[in-house]
Amino acid sequence: MMLDALRLAFFATLMLGGASLERLSETFGELGAFGEARFVGLLLVATALALRAAARGKPEAIPGPLFVWLLLLALLHAEVATSWLWSDRTPYAWTQLLELGFSAGALALAVPLFRDAPERCLRLMLVSFYAAALAFVLASLAFFGAPAGELASAGAGGIGSARLLCMGIVAAVWLLREAGQRGWALLLPTPLMLAGAVASGSRASVLALAVSLGVCWMRWQRESLAPVTAAPPSRAAVVGLAGVALFVVLAVPFTRGLATLWLEQLLAPSSGSGAVYLADRDVIFLDGWRQFSANALAGIGIGSYVGPFGEQYPHNLLLSYAIDAGGLALACALWALGWGFAALSRQRGDAAGAALSGAAFFAVASCFAGSYYDARFLWIFLLLGFLLRAPVGARAGVVRFVRASIAQPSTKCASG
Repeated sequence: MMLDALRLAFFATLMLGGASLERLSETFGELGAFGEARFVGLLLVATALALRAAARGKPEAIPGPLFVWLLLLALLHAEVATSWLWSDRTPYAWTQLLELGFSAGALALAVPLFRDAPERCLRLMLVSFYAAALAFVLASLAFFGAPAGELASAGAGGIGSARLLCMGIVAAVWLLREAGQRGWALLLPTPLMLAGAVASGSRASVLALAVSLGVCWMRWQRESLAPVTAAPPSRAAVVGLAGVALFVVLAVPFTRGLATLWLEQLLAPSSGSGAVYLADRDVIFLDGWRQFSANALAGIGIGSYVGPFGEQYPHNLLLSYAIDAGGLALACALWALGWGFAALSRQRGDAAGAALSGAAFFAVASCFAGSYYDARFLWIFLLLGFLLRAPVGARAGVVRFVRASIAQPSTKCASG
């Protein structure tokens, strides 16, 4: 029971995003980090977990594949943090360093919180998303009488609120699948959630929602049509699908001219992107790619990026890694993402499907908006892919995983 309370506190902390007392009043600025919900929340959860671990004694071993994946992420974020040494050291560089630290801390805390019961944790996370989105909708109805994309008095709005509302819809879909016909009432607030997401102005979140719901449908088709003994997709299929998805994401800015031919009569013109309203993402992407190409070896340093319209980050998670820390960081990010998605896509069951749809949502959303901390749930959903691979009793530690890999390089370890 205590562990579930810690998990709920952890989810609430992450869902609050960058909420701080300073957003409500500048008089709270003197509190510094202690005025930020994410700092206080993660610190309290970490303290409680440390006390619990001290009482229980020796901790359980981390599964081998998960250990290697976490090590890869640690090296990635350490490389980005190290780029501060050759950055312009602007105030935003310090903010980005803090966000990297918060993201790494959240992922580190998720391991002991999720390890014993990953499916239960996933269910609690979905319930938390749904409850938070419902509370947001009810608050907007109470204050404005209609769905709203922001609650300015509470310091909530924009990207964060749109992602919360859209994930509330995804959570409702998976909770309905679990509850069956008794749970149809869960869908009643979802039109209001969608209206709020649209009102927020975040088109990236709505696009990510469409992709996530598409993943839900495909998973259900797979579960209903494939026999229980069906083999998982081959590595070639997984790599090919990831390659196609990456190509589409990278090719979007270059296809603007073609899209204009049939969209210009449907979409309102904008000042920066011709006849198609892309919020200048194509211009920002191309400018960010040029900055990366000119500094591909080590990047320009964290927090040094300044876009064509004065924005402080390139609105693309992969480009952020590439611009800040160079090609090696980009390669590590692609490797970590590809490995995580492969770990989820090879598994059957609704738990893996829900985690995959959540990871897909935040991956797509992170291609168009958000900084390092905004992608925190992407890594947490992918983490579940490794924890769902085997029951607790069958999870081998990293030593056993390495020994098995050396002894039988052509076969998979029982934990993998």
